[in-house]
Amino acid sequence: MLMLSTLWACTPTSTPPMIAPTPTTSTTPTDDVDGDGFTPDEGDCDDADPNLSPTATDIVGDDIDQNCDGIDGTDVDADGYASLASGGDDCDDHDPEVYPGQGPDCLDDRLGTYFGDLTFLSEDMMDAFCSTYDVVFGDARIAGSGITSLEGLACLRRVAGSMKLQNGTRVTDAVLPNLEEVGSHLEFDGTALASVELPALEHVGGGLWITLNAPVQSMDLPALETIELQLVISAGRLDTVDLPALRSIGLRVQISAEELTTLSAPALETTGDLQLSYTPALDTLDLASLQEVDDLIVYRNDVLVDLDGIPALQTISGALVISSNDSLTDVTALYGVTSFGWILDICFNPKLPTKQIDTLTSIGLANGLGKASSCEEIIDK
Repeated sequence: MLMLSTLWACTPTSTPPMIAPTPTTSTTPTDDVDGDGFTPDEGDCDDADPNLSPTATDIVGDDIDQNCDGIDGTDVDADGYASLASGGDDCDDHDPEVYPGQGPDCLDDRLGTYFGDLTFLSEDMMDAFCSTYDVVFGDARIAGSGITSLEGLACLRRVAGSMKLQNGTRVTDAVLPNLEEVGSHLEFDGTALASVELPALEHVGGGLWITLNAPVQSMDLPALETIELQLVISAGRLDTVDLPALRSIGLRVQISAEELTTLSAPALETTGDLQLSYTPALDTLDLASLQEVDDLIVYRNDVLVDLDGIPALQTISGALVISSNDSLTDVTALYGVTSFGWILDICFNPKLPTKQIDTLTSIGLANGLGKASSCEEIIDK
């Protein structure tokens, strides 16, 4: 049963509760007396209390500044107002120009925050939620076998924890028009799913998974800017991944899709591992701004001819593996890499000129490469 919580109004007259930090008891600003991993110099506002530090969870209402940002609650954008997810009234805690009484997102008629985890087992539960709330401070699960549409969750703007569309629902079109942020993982596992449309989503605090979805044919995430962990896509009928606003991915990009022809993320600058494996139809890459990766793995891509879609890459801090790509003829786009990691494997690419392999190997060895493996070594593995 959904319990009513306090409705916070975004009004021009609201005043953020300012909390004075408790004086530190450290003998010097560089000591970490309470062992919470932070010194006063690093922002610990009470070095006698391990529950108070810059990374502590801070919920509005207890008059304690647990995360040492000067207010009761979480204030990421430092505009003096606590975020909705922490129980405050800042309608956009990633923009210091948007706060109660200022900015288009602070509407007087917005709904409230539900504190706790929720599992939606029916469309009626979604309708009931949206009659009172538009934020979940917890995890959200959509699991009912009778659910065919997410229309009842059109109000949903933020989920502080993870969100998952579980396998077993009958949702064909995952449309959440107002969802702006998911604090942890966002996962779509519905085997009936044909499309994912999240036009307002900007930030995923964990990983974004679109997996076990053979019917998925389209994905629309035009505003997505950051994924803190991994982007994993395994969808048999998806032919295009277009992420025009994406700037960073923390851990890895892992894409395996049999009908994928185009991967486009022109604003992406950094990611962890970039794995393009088992995408036999992939022929177009647009990663024009990508400068840094951990591992770069290009494996079993049958029609990919070149890596010209990665022209700005400068750093490969882990492994570079280019293997078993039947049509690959050109890797000269990687000649601009100036920092290599521990190993380079370029094997079993029948149309790739030996001269290019030798040149790239030489560039790697001159720029920090630990080892260039032979194809025989790969076979032995």
